[in-house]
Amino acid sequence: MKGTSIKMLMLLLIVASTHGVTAQKPDIKFGKVSKEELNMTVYPADSSAHAVILSDLGETEFRYDVSGNKGWQTIFTRHVRIKVLDKEGVSAGDFKLRLYHDGTSSREKLDDLDGITFNLENGKTEKSKLERRNVTE
Repeated sequence: MKGTSIKMLMLLLIVASTHGVTAQKPDIKFGKVSKEELNMTVYPADSSAHAVILSDLGETEFRYDVSGNKGWQTIFTRHVRIKVLDKEGVSAGDFKLRLYHDGTSSREKLDDLDGITFNLENGKTEKSKLERRNVTE
């Protein structure tokens, strides 16, 4: 009986270790905002807030570069959505990205950066894309 219990436990561990862990992804798409987000003027949980982070999602992917000499690469994608509630909250949209560099060939590289600002003016949504001149290195 003891051998059967051990076999069952081993089988359970094998099944558990091969079953992938998944999480639900929120339905947030880059470049799409809801009317509720645009119309929000006060954050209900803190009425004194000047800005609020509506979402901050990151995803890491590991890829092996078979066409070049790069080997294994770590690709990190981050999507941040911030609602600025008043002029004092504008600085909440300022970011610093720190990239690793060890002085030799080992370093991180920023391949792509996108940003969009949405403003509600007279009932119309105004969209402004992040321009390269607004990014400093």
